[in-house]
Amino acid sequence: MKNKPDLYQFTARFGCGFIFGLFAGTSCYFVFGATTMAGLFWGWVIFSVMFGLLSVIFGDRFWTKIYRWFL
Repeated sequence: MKNKPDLYQFTARFGCGFIFGLFAGTSCYFVFGATTMAGLFWGWVIFSVMFGLLSVIFGDRFWTKIYRWFL
């Protein structure tokens, strides 16, 4: 990362990554078939925090890789 993001950039990047992580966690719930709500909850927590932090650390490169992965 060339320069550190300020508070607004950090919040926006983490928030968007967090929301994307909720969708990724939900899709993994259906793909892998978690049998309890606790499994869904921990999937949401893990994926949301992971995608939020990756979005903050890598910025636009992260979103470009996600975009290419879905195409």
